[in-house]
Amino acid sequence: MATRISITPELSINHLSLSLRAGIQSDGGDWANGIMAAMYDCGFLIQIEPNDHDQFDAHPELQQLRSWALRTYGPTVYWLQFDDRGPRVDELPYHWPAPALVPDGDRQRTAEQLEAHYSATGCHPTLPHSTWRMEVLAEQTALGYWAWVEKTLWECHGEGEGA
Repeated sequence: MATRISITPELSINHLSLSLRAGIQSDGGDWANGIMAAMYDCGFLIQIEPNDHDQFDAHPELQQLRSWALRTYGPTVYWLQFDDRGPRVDELPYHWPAPALVPDGDRQRTAEQLEAHYSATGCHPTLPHSTWRMEVLAEQTALGYWAWVEKTLWECHGEGEGA
């Protein structure tokens, strides 16, 4: 019996749009919507079929991610993993968290308060370390992680709400 070897690329959860995440959360295990997925604490696993070229015709965002994975890793990819600590891939769409997904009170917290509040997990739930690392490597920030989270929350959401 032949063993099927599978590669599962890991990506930042922010490569999934908020609407797609919500759809997966509500019915991701239901084949009726064309997506077989599993959720875990920090992200999602989405099953892909390498030989089904029309698999995600109803979901262009997933079709683009599927095509990238197969082009990059070949036909041994059967799952895509989206994790809050997964890396950002510049050639793929990237979605910043919507204000509605930022936990209550975070926009008013200082970097020190954010760090204390999330000390159990060590990271902000909508701004993963991987995104901060990518910005540091691209020389877009020299801030430490929590100072960057505070600044990003302010820039992305503070101005539009009169903060």
